[in-house]
Amino acid sequence: RVLSAPGLADVVAHLSGTYNTNRLDFHNTLSETRPDNSAPFRRRKVGLCVTSPKNTRLSLLNGLGASLVRVSRNFEDRVVTMYEHLGHGALDYAPCRYGNSRILFRGPKARLEKPYCAMLGGSEVYGKFVKTPFPQLLESRLQTGVVNLGCVNAGLDVFVGDPAIADICAGAELCVVQVLGAQNASNRFYRVHPRRNDRFVAPTDHLTQLFPDVDFTEFHFTGHLVRALSRKSPERFRTVVLELKRNWVDQMKVLARAIGGRSILVVFKSSDKRSSTLIEPMFVDKGMLREVALGFTDLVTLKPGPGAVAPGVEGKVFAAIEELAARHSPGPRLHRHVDRVLGPRLSAHLS
Repeated sequence: RVLSAPGLADVVAHLSGTYNTNRLDFHNTLSETRPDNSAPFRRRKVGLCVTSPKNTRLSLLNGLGASLVRVSRNFEDRVVTMYEHLGHGALDYAPCRYGNSRILFRGPKARLEKPYCAMLGGSEVYGKFVKTPFPQLLESRLQTGVVNLGCVNAGLDVFVGDPAIADICAGAELCVVQVLGAQNASNRFYRVHPRRNDRFVAPTDHLTQLFPDVDFTEFHFTGHLVRALSRKSPERFRTVVLELKRNWVDQMKVLARAIGGRSILVVFKSSDKRSSTLIEPMFVDKGMLREVALGFTDLVTLKPGPGAVAPGVEGKVFAAIEELAARHSPGPRLHRHVDRVLGPRLSAHLS
């Protein structure tokens, strides 16, 4: 069987490094050209190897350097493991798994020997394009092991209900949880991918009834979806937003109970929303934060200055094909800011 168009789009988006549609518009990025009229993502080939129920393999090359996509033999599961060769300059994230979790986290894999801290979050915790992300900086400062459980473009679905993550948090001296947006989670109106939470899977009957004039096959990412629905009908979209907010509060309370023990909730705020690589958690307001903060030991707001979150490539590590994505992602200055501000708070809780 050949991958469907949405599946192929997901593969190309992943390999190009521009799959965070909360920062970049995937479709616009693919169509953008450079001054020499060369498309930015026509520099390498993407190899797709699809396993059918009869274990018959089909290899596709779409003319885009060489990558391999290996599809699990369990066709129904459609588990895709990607091996990327991004070329000279790409950062090695040493991806690893913990326990039976199917989520790939940033390595090197931590030794779960007490005492240690666990840090849960999205792209900022993971440290995309950053050689030394703030979990690693804090590990050196605190002289305590830190487990980086950051996941690029994560929503709460990644962390809620994963037994391996729950076990790590249960054994930690302290857990740090980044506040994530409400849009990247399955809810009453739509479903997202269980591990890549920014991927829109399908609408529910509730959403198709609310927006009968929308063709949902056009959407592959939650950011694209919510922006389009907001433009289509702000009044109807308010119903969706209320559901996203309610769902977020419920999931955060579940996560707080699963963590137990000492835990710190961290929310990022941008000082310059017009020109910032830092994306504030979508649809999360102060009232929601106050309600869920009751389940955590502390709430810390991090608001780095414009210089720490300005677009650019200074200090970032990336392959040539990743330049556009790297330019619009937080860099080392943000991570050093988090280390300076958050470090003393963590030390106080650990003492």
